[in-house]
Formats: sequence, C-alpha cells, structure tokens
Amino acid sequence: MRSLQSRKAIGWKPKRTVYIIRNNKIEPEYAVVKPKLISVAGRSIDTLIKSDGIGDLYRIYAVAKRDKVGYNYISIPSDFNVKSTSAFDKAYMGSLFEAGYNAAQQPDPWRNTPPGL
Repeated sequence: MRSLQSRKAIGWKPKRTVYIIRNNKIEPEYAVVKPKLISVAGRSIDTLIKSDGIGDLYRIYAVAKRDKVGYNYISIPSDFNVKSTSAFDKAYMGSLFEAGYNAAQQPDPWRNTPPGL
C-alpha cells in the first residue's frame, strides 16, 4: 500500500509488460496414430498439453487486460518442421535456436493477442 501512495505522490506510474515464450507450435499438427491404446493415449496427451498451453495464453491475456499490462507472446514458428530424435538432440536444438534467432530479427516478432482472437 505504501508503494502505491509513494507512486501517486511523485506521479510515477511504471509501464508493465508481460512477455511469454511458448516453447511449442500454436497451430494444430497432423500426425498418423496407430489404432493402439498407447498410441492414441500418447497423441491425446500431446493434444491436451498443446490445448492447455493455448488456454494459458488466453488466461494471461485476460489478466493482463484487466490489470492494464502489455501482453506479448511468441511461439515456435509454424513452418519449423525439424523433428527431434531424442531428448537432447543437438541438431534439433540447433535448428530450433536458429528459427528463434531468425524470428527475433523480424521488426516485431511478438504477437499482442492470443491465437485466434
């Protein structure tokens, strides 16, 4: 409370902005799934995780708007098609870094609203 009073007294109002880096693609990704319980369950979990992450972007956006905070997010580009072959695939990580670096070179790589809004 004291900091609010201090800011009012000196007329200082900070500019607040949230930056979100989503380490996944936003767009749906096609995948062939074998008609086996483990394959279907695994794909379902992948889809649930992606959907939940997009929901997080919307929740953060709603709170940012309510609190008058700037909102920016970025995700893996939709044209990034390199597949990882292991948990610590150096070639994949290098390609992902390069894609992120190239995206950062754009004039404004950040998106200011959640996907589809």
